[in-house]
Amino acid sequence: MKLALGTDAGTFMNPLKDTAKELTELSKAGASNYQALRAAGLGSAELLKIDQDYGSLEVGKYADFLVLKDNPLKDVSAVEQADKQVYQHGERKF
Repeated sequence: MKLALGTDAGTFMNPLKDTAKELTELSKAGASNYQALRAAGLGSAELLKIDQDYGSLEVGKYADFLVLKDNPLKDVSAVEQADKQVYQHGERKF
């Protein structure tokens, strides 16, 4: 089964900071932490047919990723931590 994660985040009713909670909800619904994380990255990129450029860290793709203190494979809510580093196209943004 293929999974993708999507949200209308960025609206006043659904702030971007709440997007990470979607991973936790997907995990609560029965997906493994790996499946939830994959759905947010490669799964969504595949659905949008942009996986040739996004969705995984590979040579030639845009490097969009988080650096986290805690391991989200053990606890998917780690993506909600405030002290993460955010990289977009290989450049640190936050």
